[in-house]
Amino acid sequence: MVPEAARALEFEIGTYICPASKRETTLKASHPLAFVHWPVVVEACPDCGQAHEINLADVKHLPVYGYE
Repeated sequence: MVPEAARALEFEIGTYICPASKRETTLKASHPLAFVHWPVVVEACPDCGQAHEINLADVKHLPVYGYE
């Protein structure tokens, strides 16, 4: 078992539309959007509880490298 202090913190990297409920849902990851490998598998959607495979094109996010 991994101790609490060793677990990676997750933060919101964007939002996506849940395929089951059709509502906007947050996408969380343990590293920044620029370093995410796509597609991302969401094992338990916070909205419907099902597993989803999310592609970068399906995610609404702030600019990856900041505003120009």
